[in-house]
Amino acid sequence: MRTVLPAGLSMLWEPVDAPTALRERFGFAGFADLTRWTTTTLAATWGLTVTAVPRVVISDRNAIAWAASSSGDLVVKWSSARSTFDRLQALARVLRLLAARGVPVAEPVPALDGRARVVVPGPLGALSVAVLPHVEGDWLDVTELDAVRAAGAALAHLHSALADAPAEVVADLPSVPGR
Repeated sequence: MRTVLPAGLSMLWEPVDAPTALRERFGFAGFADLTRWTTTTLAATWGLTVTAVPRVVISDRNAIAWAASSSGDLVVKWSSARSTFDRLQALARVLRLLAARGVPVAEPVPALDGRARVVVPGPLGALSVAVLPHVEGDWLDVTELDAVRAAGAALAHLHSALADAPAEVVADLPSVPGR
């Protein structure tokens, strides 16, 4: 699992103590407590066996955990910001739509009941959680013209897939100027 973020617990951009933020924002006593919760939640709700959680990054009331599992490397994203739960659910639906239309995105791993995003209990209250496959990649080398063309084609495919997305899939997304 390759990433530029440090192992363990860290903040994405805020200059605050990560363990304090973890405790105050999500209610986890520490990294080990968070690892147990992640392992238990993914087993109970997604049927996944987590073997390690090497890193977690916090940003505001959101967090991302990288997890190794028997099904491959995963990215677990959660939020405690209830006001964003509907938008996050809508984004998960859009990712599923894009994947179904062949756009190269990390499609959410379905929970045991088929949902792409699930609200589960956390120590301080509800957490909206999505599990995605970890996708390795490299920065686009703009001197490689074939790679640049392929990136442009993928972007055009993304725009085409979004342009005719059913209203019920994009209804809860934030409004976009000119839409």
